[in-house]
Amino acid sequence: LEAEVKDAILYSAIISAAATNGQFDEGTQLFEEMKDSKVELSDTVYSAMLKLLGQKGDYDAAVRIWKEMHELGLTKEGSTRQQSCFTGLMNAAAATGDVQTAQKEIDSAPYGVQLNAAHFGCLLKACRESADAEAAQKVILQMRDAGVERNIVHYTIYMGACARYVAKTQSKAEELEAQVRKQMEEDQVQANEYFLEEQVALNLQTASLRALQEEGASKPSEEALTRTGKLLESALDVPGMRLTRALRDLRDKYPKLRAAVENR
Repeated sequence: LEAEVKDAILYSAIISAAATNGQFDEGTQLFEEMKDSKVELSDTVYSAMLKLLGQKGDYDAAVRIWKEMHELGLTKEGSTRQQSCFTGLMNAAAATGDVQTAQKEIDSAPYGVQLNAAHFGCLLKACRESADAEAAQKVILQMRDAGVERNIVHYTIYMGACARYVAKTQSKAEELEAQVRKQMEEDQVQANEYFLEEQVALNLQTASLRALQEEGASKPSEEALTRTGKLLESALDVPGMRLTRALRDLRDKYPKLRAAVENR
């Protein structure tokens, strides 16, 4: 970030790179420098900044930037840029884990924004962050009503919300798993290895597989391990399904799982 910056396109590229590399403070500093310079403000730079704030999860700052764009007349209604900027705002809202905040942004989307799969994906992320399985189900139904196609990414996040709910309450695992699979079948969405990770987490009643690898983590019950072993055995019969690194680590840690997926 030490290169001399002379125009908005270069500012945008460097801020985007900062977002990608997690250099949030550096990217923000560069944005402020741009505003103090003689470089003409542009929607490309603001779009990059909203991307950065979305990845950082700084909702308050994202709201300020979004409003500033409107005040400067930089959000052309219906443009691709407007769509991507709104996605940045939604990402920041999702990071708060406040489903009502994220839903409010969806409900008040400005004229010209066509709600799409990415926007609803952000809303599902808020449900996952707050372990709100019921809200996640409603988002899937909301997408259906809006005519927005649901895909495996949405269902993976949905299952993640259910897994966190089960980990938090130690209840309703079978009910929620069946509910997600039923809706997936209705939407003709096929599971993949990342969905399987979340499904395994739900069956083991943990918020994430990573949590089970942490020092001092409680061992899942024998019943849960048996159930998970059967799940993995069945899942690996599906053509193209494979174990992710997290699932392989889990298999290696627990003999009962290793026996279930031996030679796979």
